[in-house]
Amino acid sequence: MYLTNKLDHIATGDATQLTLIATWLVEIYMNQFNRVQPGSNEAEDLSQEFRIFLKDTQVRTVLVLLLVLLLVLLLVLLLVLLSVLLLLLLVLVLTSFNRSRTWTRQPPITC
Repeated sequence: MYLTNKLDHIATGDATQLTLIATWLVEIYMNQFNRVQPGSNEAEDLSQEFRIFLKDTQVRTVLVLLLVLLLVLLLVLLLVLLSVLLLLLLVLVLTSFNRSRTWTRQPPITC
């Protein structure tokens, strides 16, 4: 396959191209898995080929980096959601505090 050969000849420092090609290859393998009958010889061959692909050091590095990036993005999203919830809670508390407080008008101070 062209992309597999391309992946073998990319320099380790070219992270962007490694990531793109590895991601495309994973997508291609997943698409092929969806098309074969489970338990067939073709599925077994494809599974073996995919295992060999995943054993590649460059591919493992890229997939681990993508996983770490995904976890960081999920953590940031969680922190943003938590901040929004805390802000909403603060607004709710302040609104209920202002409603429960009775305001009395003080007469002006005269000298």
